[in-house]
Amino acid sequence: MQITLAQVDRDAAIVTSSWDTTVRLWDAGTGEPVGIPLRGHTNPVNSISFSPDGTRIVAGFSLKGDE
Repeated sequence: MQITLAQVDRDAAIVTSSWDTTVRLWDAGTGEPVGIPLRGHTNPVNSISFSPDGTRIVAGFSLKGDE
């Protein structure tokens, strides 16, 4: 799996996106995944961010699939 981006929020959670079209949430303290991979994108996810209050994750992808 190729990770395209990772971001850490202030509560020590890490969110990663990947070319396998998933988004995953991780516990930064343990390195363990939190829950199951988030699915639904049809192209590799190449942009992610936490909301300012840390309660939501926004993810996006290129419609061309090659950017």
